[in-house]
Amino acid sequence: MKVTFNFDTEDIDQRLEMERMLKAEQMSFAINEIYEQVFRPAFKHGYDKKLEDLIALCPEVDTDCGKTNVAYEIISLLSEKYFDILDNRDLKGME
Repeated sequence: MKVTFNFDTEDIDQRLEMERMLKAEQMSFAINEIYEQVFRPAFKHGYDKKLEDLIALCPEVDTDCGKTNVAYEIISLLSEKYFDILDNRDLKGME
């Protein structure tokens, strides 16, 4: 199958549309890297020392799973939001 796209590069909107299309793979990599560097460490191997030291300063809170550091609870909620956004944009499994 062969697909051809035509853009009028003199039209600013079409030019931006073309640039987005051409950079879609890099955007996908960036979205995955955001998850890997921002959210995954909270659930896997931890953050670097500076972030872990800051997290240690946060109090613990009661959750459905017992006590947890409030920073990790926030990270967990933000991670859920991240995946909700991808799902709502029909990008499930694209991260």
